[in-house]
Amino acid sequence: MDIFLQVLKIIGFVLAGIAALVLLILLLVLFVPIRYDIKASYGPDEKVLKVSGKVSYLLHLIRASVSLVGTQLDYSVMIAWIKLFSKGKADRTDLDDLPDAPEPDSAAAKPKDEISDEPDGPEISDEPDGPEISDESDGPEISGETDGFKRKRKRDRDRDRDRNRARKPKKNGFAQFKKKVVGLKHKLIELNSKRENIVNEINDYRNRQAFSHIIKALKKIFKHMSPRKQYVNIMFGTGDPADTGQILGYMYVVGTLLRLNLTVVPDFYNKVFVLDARLKGHVTIFVIAFQTLRLYMDKNIKRLYRRISKYGR
Repeated sequence: MDIFLQVLKIIGFVLAGIAALVLLILLLVLFVPIRYDIKASYGPDEKVLKVSGKVSYLLHLIRASVSLVGTQLDYSVMIAWIKLFSKGKADRTDLDDLPDAPEPDSAAAKPKDEISDEPDGPEISDEPDGPEISDESDGPEISGETDGFKRKRKRDRDRDRDRNRARKPKKNGFAQFKKKVVGLKHKLIELNSKRENIVNEINDYRNRQAFSHIIKALKKIFKHMSPRKQYVNIMFGTGDPADTGQILGYMYVVGTLLRLNLTVVPDFYNKVFVLDARLKGHVTIFVIAFQTLRLYMDKNIKRLYRRISKYGR
């Protein structure tokens, strides 16, 4: 009996250890952030766009990096010290390291005039060894019968085509125009009925509550994913002072909406573009999963989804 209890005790410790390990892994996955760091530059010395990005997870246990210089793309994905995918300078083969092309054969290098047309094997006679077969046939000639059959088949085909043309009704332009007008009328009526349904659904209180919850959740997710440290420095000019001023206003509007640390230096007389930017932040899976679960459990959103599926059928 004591041995049985000892076995149950050991099994209990093992199960508790496995449960604690699973819980620890789950907490790490949910609460350890995914960190990202993105850099971009263009000019002034080299007119080439350079973009590099790094993503790490679980205390750099899983990491990936991407680099784009012009059209050259390099990337690598690693787990601990094991490289899963990679493409970079180490994987490219230099042109100087390629083997030389093989020398052509002497026979292939000869011009066509120096190559003998005589075969190496024994000569083969063109005359057959069997008895000669005369081209003249003892049977009756059938060339006239064949031509008559062709002419008869052509006449039958022309007659069938004429019959099909006679059977085909003539197009009535007014009837077709009337049919198109009636079809357009039905489409307008259908669109009008759908428009009324859409307006009614938008004005519905529960649907408005569902849209409000969706927008709030998306705002929280985007705010959480936005970079904590960032700057965007731009110097640009189009050569036209009016266009440069107009684009400058658009840039600051976009920067304000995206909450960017934006610095723009305009050049009203020269055509130039210089970029230096960096975005650094992190994303936690728990925040995204929590907001997604709240949307999934919302009764108004479920009702809205069912109604949209009903109209889509």
